Order: sequence, then C-alpha cells, then structure tokens
Amino acid sequence: MLVIFYATEYGTKKYHSDQHIKDRFQNSLKFQRANLIDKTKTITEILKDPEKNYWPSLERLLDPEQIFAQIYFEDSLIFWNSNLVQNDLDYLYEGELDTIIREKTAWYQIYFKSTGTYRVFLFKLIKAEYPFENKFLPSKANREFLSSDQVELTVNIKSAQYAIVNDQGVPVIGLTIKHHNDIGNNIILLLFFIYILFYILLVLWLNKLYNKYAHVLPGKRTAFLLFIIDLALLRWLDFYFAYPAVLKQSFLFEPGFDLIPGLNSIGDLYLTTILLIAVFIKFNKLVQREQINAGKKYRYLQHFVSLSVLWLLAYGVFYLDQSIISGLSTNPVIGIQFSDPINLLAVFINVLLNVVLFFMVRSMNYYSGKYSVSFLSKILFTVFLTIVFVTGFPSYHLIAYITSGFVVLILVVVQLFSENTQIRFIRYLIYLIIFAAANAVVINIAENKTKDFNQALTADYLAHKDDPELESIFHQAAQQVSSDSVVSLIIDNYWDNPEAALNEYLKHRYFDRIAFTYDIQVTVCMSGELLEIQPEGILVGCHEYFEDLIRDFGDSTSVNDLYLQNSTPESIYYIGVIKPPALKHTDEEPLVYIEFYFTYVPEGVGYPELLVDNSTLTYDLSGYSFAKYINNNLVYKFGDFAYHTEYSSQSDFPANEFYNDLNYRHLKLVSADGDVLIISRPIAKIQEKLATFSILFLLMGAVAFLIFILVFRSDVFAVFMLSFRTRLQVFFIITISVIIFVIALITAYYAEYNNKERVITQLNEKTYSVLIELQHKLGGITSPEQIKTEELYPLLRKFSLVFFSDINMYDPSGKLIATSRPEVFRTGLL
Repeated sequence: MLVIFYATEYGTKKYHSDQHIKDRFQNSLKFQRANLIDKTKTITEILKDPEKNYWPSLERLLDPEQIFAQIYFEDSLIFWNSNLVQNDLDYLYEGELDTIIREKTAWYQIYFKSTGTYRVFLFKLIKAEYPFENKFLPSKANREFLSSDQVELTVNIKSAQYAIVNDQGVPVIGLTIKHHNDIGNNIILLLFFIYILFYILLVLWLNKLYNKYAHVLPGKRTAFLLFIIDLALLRWLDFYFAYPAVLKQSFLFEPGFDLIPGLNSIGDLYLTTILLIAVFIKFNKLVQREQINAGKKYRYLQHFVSLSVLWLLAYGVFYLDQSIISGLSTNPVIGIQFSDPINLLAVFINVLLNVVLFFMVRSMNYYSGKYSVSFLSKILFTVFLTIVFVTGFPSYHLIAYITSGFVVLILVVVQLFSENTQIRFIRYLIYLIIFAAANAVVINIAENKTKDFNQALTADYLAHKDDPELESIFHQAAQQVSSDSVVSLIIDNYWDNPEAALNEYLKHRYFDRIAFTYDIQVTVCMSGELLEIQPEGILVGCHEYFEDLIRDFGDSTSVNDLYLQNSTPESIYYIGVIKPPALKHTDEEPLVYIEFYFTYVPEGVGYPELLVDNSTLTYDLSGYSFAKYINNNLVYKFGDFAYHTEYSSQSDFPANEFYNDLNYRHLKLVSADGDVLIISRPIAKIQEKLATFSILFLLMGAVAFLIFILVFRSDVFAVFMLSFRTRLQVFFIITISVIIFVIALITAYYAEYNNKERVITQLNEKTYSVLIELQHKLGGITSPEQIKTEELYPLLRKFSLVFFSDINMYDPSGKLIATSRPEVFRTGLL
C-alpha cells in the first residue's frame, strides 16, 4: 500500500512539474490545431450546399467539443455559437493563421481559414480568467491544454518563464507557472484514501499478531491493554513526525475545529476514529466471549460503571459532532455546503464515530446479559448522571439532555429485545433509527448555532463603517505626498488628464496594501476647474463638488483631511484630501481628492454576485437579507425579505437578540446615534431538518451493513437461512429503508424544483412590471433607433432598485441597447 502511495505521489508531482506542463501545453496546441483544421474542412463541406439548413449540422459538429465558431459570408456574419467571443475579428488577414488571443475573460487558440466567399474563425478555450474571484466565475484552465490552473499566459513573451511556439517555430504566447509541483485537492484525497487503507491494514496486522501470540501473554485483559497502548503509540508517532508530509501539509490536516491536537483537523479525526473503532471491536469480542463479564456480587457497581462509560462515550460523540459541524462552512439558506470536500468528509466522520458508539452499546448488551439489574435502577442512575453533569457544566446542558434521551431509548430497546444467538433485524433497525435521530438533532442544533454565530459576526461587520487600517495608511501617505515632487511632476507633464498616471503612482507607492480591497479614484482639482457628473452630464465646480459631499455626508476621522462618508449604507466610502507641492509652471497649488470605495454588499440579486470579489470579503453575504433604518425610515434593503419602510413595525422586537418573524430569523443592532441595522436569514423548514435524518439513516445503514460483513463474518451465513419471522423482519427493514430513501429524494427534488419555480415566477412578474413601466415612459417611441442610451441608463437603474433585479434591454436583432448594471459588460463578463 505504501508503494502505491509513493508511486501515486511521484507520478502526480512529475505530472504537475513545470517542464511537463510546458511540454503538454506545447503538444496540445499542435494537436488542437490539427483538430481545428479537420473541423474547418468539414465546415467547408457543409457550406457547399447553400440550400441546406447548416445551423443544426454545425452545432452537432462543434458543440460537443466546445469549439466556438464565427462564419462570415462576404461581410455578413451568418453563424456563431457563442457570445463569449466578439464578432469583429476581421482584422485577421486572409490565409491560414494560427495564434492565441485574449478575448474578454479568456484565452483562446484561434484558427482562421478563408474559402471562397466564406471566412471561418474557430476558437478553442485555453484558460478562463476573470477580474473577480467567486464561485460563479472560476478562473480555470481547459484540461485539454493545461494540467494546472496555476499558470499565467501573457503576450509579453520576454517576461514569461517559457515561450510557446507554433508549427513554424514562431513564439505565439508566454507561459509562467505560478505554483510549482502543485498537487490538486483530488489527488490529495486519493492519497489520503490510500493512506487510510494502509492504516487499516496496519491495525489488522497488529491485531493478527496479538491473536497469534495470545498464549504467550498473561491474560486477555492484559493483551487488550497492550493492544490499546500500541495503537496509542502508533497514533503518537504518526502525529509527532507529521508523516507523510504531503498529507500533513495539505488542507485535510489544517486545524479547523476547536478540539485538542490530534482531533482538530478532518484528517486527524479520521485516523483517530479508525483506531477507536479497532479498540471497541476488540473490546466487543472480549465481552461477547465472556472473557470480561459481570459478577453477581458487584453487579450494581459494574452495571453502573458500564452505563457511565456508555453515557460519557455518547456524550463525547455528540460533542464531537457539534464541534465538527460548528467548524464547517455554512450558508444561511442551504446550511452545510456539500460542494466543499471537507464538509462531505465531516459528515461521514460523524457516521464512523457512531460506529464506535454502536460497539459500546453492543458490548453493554453482552456485559449486562448475565447478571442484570432492574430497568428502573438504570433509568434512575441515568437521571443522576444527567443532574450531576448539568450542574457541573451548565453551558453544555443541551447535549447532556440529548445524551440521556439517547441512553434511555437504548435501555428500552435492550429491555425489550433480549440478547441471543439469532440475528434480530428489528432490534438493529430500531438502533439505527435511534442513532440517526439523535445525531440529526445534534447536527441541526449545531448548524443553527453556527448560523446564529455567523449571522452575528456578519451583522457586526456590516455595522462598522470605518477601516482603521486605511486611516493609518492614509495618515502616513498624506505626510509624504506633501513633499513628493513626483506627484507635481506627473501633474505638470500630464496637464490635460493627470488622474490616470497619478492614480497608478499613488496606488503602487503609497496604497499598495489596500489597492486590491478598495476602488481608488484620484481627482486633481485646479482653481476654477469643472467636473462633468455622469450619466446626467451636469457640470459643477470641482472643489465645490467634493466640498459639498464632505459637508453633507462626511464624518471626521482621527486623521486630518480624511472623511468617512455616510451616504452609502451598503459600502465603506472615504474621501481624502492631499496637498501636493506647488506646480512649477504655474506655481498653483492643486488639491488632490482621493476616493476610497469598497462595496461589500451588491445591489439587487443575480448579476451583482458575479461582481463581488471574494478575495476582498471577510464574510460571505449571499443568502442574507438586511435593512438599514435612519431616522426611523428605511434607507437601504437587500435580499428577499420584505422589510417595512418604517422602523415602527420592528421597534417592539428586542435589540442585540435573535428573534423569529415571518419565517425569518432576525438580529437587530442599534448604533449610538440611533441608526438600526437588521440582518435576517430564512428559518430552516421541517423537511430540511428531516432530510438530515434521512441522509444519516442511509449512510449509517450502509456502513452498518459493511461492518457486519467485515467483522461478523461467521454470522453472515445465518442471513441465508432465514425463518419466516426473520424474513418478515427483513422485509420490514427494507420497506422502511426504501420509504426513507424516497422521502429524502422527494425532499431534495421538491426543494430544488420549488426554488427554481419561485425564481422563474419572480423574474416573470418583474419582467412584466418593468415592461409596463417602460411602455408608460417610452410610449411615444416607435423604433429602437429613437431610444437614447444615455437617457435609458438612469431609468433602468431606478427600476433596478425598485424591483431588486438587473435589467438589460435589447433590440430585435439581439444588440444591447441599455443596461442597469453596465459593470457586467464593461468588465467583459457578457
């Protein structure tokens, strides 16, 4: 197994080596060029018949391989199958040509062929690159070209690590590999799986040694104790030496849970749980063979010790469940996000921990079978344990109550079903239901607490409008800029438009630490200079414009000439004033106004999430609704919840506390000046909570069956010799399992279908409402040519804020006329 592990690691590192990435890219370009040439020949044959409808044939040819095409007949575009590539590339000269171009948000290999009156352009995606980092816009490479996403393409070949050439040996693109020998998460998971198998085989080999030399050891209990010591030593060596390094330095072993070392990462949890399962399987076998049993004289003490161990172990499992769920990334709407492999592994570790608990329950059954005590005595002692624990640890009372309920139900099952040699399917089915139900309750509670915690952090984040780091950086910059002759030199040399050059200089020289967080805009104001305010086209004095902003909306900060604007409740907005040295050719002292703008809350829904850069966000705001009230009036709202326009409707609810209203869970914060911020999230529906039980039931059932096959091999044959009563029990179990599985599927489908239908209905309603408004406003216009784009933008922007949707307006030919969010098109996303 170790040979497979190291062979996989070696092969992966070689596959991701710089030279291999470069060679594969070079060879892939040649292969794809040959493929594009073949496609061009086929396209030429299709176009030979002018009477034939060529669109279906071309789509069947190109779409399966995701090849984009633009075909021109003379000067008219007659076919295209993607809007990701602009359709004005006729600057390419005629004749065969292959190269690589950057179009909007991606790099493409392009092949061009002119045949008669037709010009054919074919594009093959190499790598997508977006100006934002979020889940909707992954900057990923096409695996047909590149085996790693950590590469950078550039037309500046001299600055690149490698030069990629065409068939004629002419360099066409530069390639730089940003992270060397980078092993992807999928390979890490594969290596971890191999290492887990090695761990299991090592434990099985150690157990086999103890069984083989059992006659040499003084007793079964001593052998069992030594077995535990050996496993503990194995785990300590593994943890101390951080072996193997490729795994221990990966995301699987990054501390993410508030637990002791050796349990604070998902990888550590798996390794420790495997050893715990081995210990309790061996303990179960010792008890089953009556090598550890209860004596009649001390049966009460021994039973109570056994019950205490069961209670504490159950509490430990539930506590670990809660800690694990609390450390996972959750969404305020969908809860645990299973797209993250860590979250998926964490749910399965919950199942493995319950395997440990199951073997303890099974051991207790055998342990108490010989000399039993009354059922009432066990219940009373469980109540006593609960009271003692809740008194000593009141902050953990909820888990203690769940643990006691779980133990009582187990005792009831033990009382109803006596232990014998026959397989009791009904008993194990009830066990499975109890385990799944108890863990589902713990997970739902932990998930709700995690959502509350994240909601409180997000509310606190949104409530703070200042940025101490920015203020400190500006204070240092203002002192240095006042004597920086380069600033005056830039203004002197770029007299007509100094802002662009000055912006770049200030960002790199003084504000590089915050340049990726804030949008920084520099405006140089001379005396008597005018500004044109877009999109209205209003002319105002430059100094007057900024002074009015500062006077009407600005709050003073601890830094002179830096003002925090309170005009935008959804963002952080500063205006700073800097006085550079006097200009040489006029001796005039200009003022430089610097605007720092950071929008962490998009306006509306849909496209705005494309424009959010997660690399600059501390918290994920998707799924929340919130509102801000100033002077008892609603000044801003975001999300699906319908907030009242007046604060009086919310004034009766407590501040700084969670409360439920209209199927949403709200948190209200009141600032010192009386402003109110309310952040809300949807309350999980009952079917979503039941889905947790269904998933756990199915997972635990599958793992229980696997454990039964592997551990109790001698009992497997009994399954094939079933009595009528046992067959009835099996049929009952299968029926219940199928029903739960169907419920889980229906719940998942119903939730997805309802969400999709709700979104479609909302969009239809909003589209119709916008159409009515536009017909009212543009009633006298009879053709798209009469519409002025600059007049439509403020109108669509207004409707966008009213309907909380982005609005795009097209003419009958599909050309964009106007949009409420031009940033999407300006950044090249569409």
